[in-house]
Amino acid sequence: MKNSKWIWLHNEQKNNEYIEFLTSFVYKGGKSEIKISVDTEYALFVNGEYVTSGQYADFPWYKVYDEIDITPYLAEGENRVEILAWFMGDNNYCHYVNRPGLKFEITCDGKLAGFSNEKTLCRLCPYLASGDGVKKLN
Repeated sequence: MKNSKWIWLHNEQKNNEYIEFLTSFVYKGGKSEIKISVDTEYALFVNGEYVTSGQYADFPWYKVYDEIDITPYLAEGENRVEILAWFMGDNNYCHYVNRPGLKFEITCDGKLAGFSNEKTLCRLCPYLASGDGVKKLN
């Protein structure tokens, strides 16, 4: 993932934070994949349809990523990729504190079609509560 950059909504580390990311690309046919890495968890949607989710047990010096075939979710023309990322933060059982971040690249027939950078749209998720003060149900 040489073209993509680590991104997040802001430069602060906030615990228990849900961020939505949105990108689009033009699909002209062929096999399409997304490579994705995030600190802590993610859910992937293509054209409004849930594709998969994942959790990372990597380290700051050894990042891993998922490779996901998204071809069955695509239509010729403009397609929309949404990623909901959750950052656990340092108020947890982890042995290290990492910065929040998401990194992804989309390829179609082996050619780069989209990637994370400072122009990727993102926002605090409006329908999930974030922050240390979130009350949990018993």
